[in-house]
Amino acid sequence: MQKPMSIELVNEYGQHAVCVKVGGQAALLDAPDVDGLIEELSKLRALMQPAVPEQPLRSHQYVLEFDPCWYTERNPLFDGTVVFLRHTGLGWASFAIPTESMHRLKAALSVHEAAAQRDAHAYAQALPNQARCRPTHSSRLTTHVAWMKRRRHARRRCPRSPSWRGVCPGLP
Repeated sequence: MQKPMSIELVNEYGQHAVCVKVGGQAALLDAPDVDGLIEELSKLRALMQPAVPEQPLRSHQYVLEFDPCWYTERNPLFDGTVVFLRHTGLGWASFAIPTESMHRLKAALSVHEAAAQRDAHAYAQALPNQARCRPTHSSRLTTHVAWMKRRRHARRRCPRSPSWRGVCPGLP
């Protein structure tokens, strides 16, 4: 028995493409085609029932993007801000967050930040004494050179326009 639909990554003439087979028909999609399909599918999914759950399901394994690029932009049309998050597979998603909700989000993130600082402090106290010694000049220089390389790479990957504020952290 043949599957009703299959999707696979193929290498067509040195370029990656997605081959979508439905019934006996097949379509070869390049990156812009896949981006357009994802966008159109997301619009259609928003109209379907049942709606996407309001809370993440603990039993579902979500695709996790580690340290994504993000931008914020003030929108003059409403009282709040627009947050853009970049997922390497799904693309950019934008969210209009009213000021009241923005304050609640900031408070929730502050709780996580404080917990992370407490955990980091507890971990630092548990380290042997030599691990907390001041690094030598050469190790600081090596760290600085690596940081500069990442910074230059981040600028190439996530250019910023003057009206946008954001970061593209975690780039190798």
